[in-house]
Amino acid sequence: MPARGEPLRIGFAPWMVAGIRTQWENMLSHILARPDIVPVVAEILPYRPGGTLEALPFVPHKVAGNLRSLQSTRLLFGQHLDALWTHDARIVAPLTFSHPHLPIIFTADSTSKQQGAQGGHYAKAPSSSARGRVRDLIERACLARVTLATPWSAWAAGSMCDDYGIPARRIEVIPPGIDLGRWPLHHRAGDGPVRLLFVGGDFVRKGGDLLLDVWRERLQGRCELHLVTRTILPEQPGLFVYPGFSPNDPGLRELYARCDLFVLPTRADCFSLAGLEAMASGLPVIISAVGGIPEIVAEGLSGALIAPGDGPALAARIEALLDDPDRRAAMGLAGRRIVEARFDAAKTTALLLDRIVAVARSGRGWRPRT
Repeated sequence: MPARGEPLRIGFAPWMVAGIRTQWENMLSHILARPDIVPVVAEILPYRPGGTLEALPFVPHKVAGNLRSLQSTRLLFGQHLDALWTHDARIVAPLTFSHPHLPIIFTADSTSKQQGAQGGHYAKAPSSSARGRVRDLIERACLARVTLATPWSAWAAGSMCDDYGIPARRIEVIPPGIDLGRWPLHHRAGDGPVRLLFVGGDFVRKGGDLLLDVWRERLQGRCELHLVTRTILPEQPGLFVYPGFSPNDPGLRELYARCDLFVLPTRADCFSLAGLEAMASGLPVIISAVGGIPEIVAEGLSGALIAPGDGPALAARIEALLDDPDRRAAMGLAGRRIVEARFDAAKTTALLLDRIVAVARSGRGWRPRT
């Protein structure tokens, strides 16, 4: 056990994909500012453009991704670590099982079982399949090794406990946060057309096609539609597509500042950092009530929750706010206050790092507060 006051060598193995990557980027400056932590970082990269593994013709994409991810963790081997924080208990299993006394802190927005249950929108086999059952057994064994789980939501916490057997006393919900210095509150001038904003790289899973259909059928000419996505779409009046933004991109932040209403009719999701970014920017949000998202949005106060795939409800919710700038402003301000209170990266990261330090100093005997 490290001596009291001695800096701790903490391994960080973040999964560098989508919103999980954003969480890590929002955490990093706070980690580096901690005098009680010496970070040892191994960013897990499941894909490297032009890499040798990716070019092998007979290696399935998923196998290559797992091998690339395992390769990303090699920096951690041979290191003295007082604890390890990771998004993927399975990928770091070779390290954690070879170091049985190393405390493990596991953070995730969901479990594989939860993703597999979302209608095939994720590349996860359902738990009812043979492949899914094997995966769940392996992950259950890996998660049994976890000292503390810090899921993003109570929804994810329930699966970790009920489906994977992590005792409730070893689970504490700690959501990711938004860097409020990068995402300031904006007050809309109210001039020009109302601008709807959608942010989702996976266009169909995030419901972008549904939003586009609703806009074309009922809203075109009444508002603009701004889509941040990898999908290539034909140009037409009132439609604007942005394919190249990365997390926390200055251009993305400027786009949030120019828009009036955030719309994400996602069919399958676990959480929504994009929704939190919209709320931080002062945008009301219309979003599907899937995964942990209902824990973010206050229905009727900061936005609206709809059922996934419900085009008429989506259209009605948008139309109710199109001609009501005062209500949009009130919802946007309420959303900002929610983010400041519960999803400020400075606060959520400080809490997470305090828990990591406590685990490292007292090992497996540490338990979260009751």
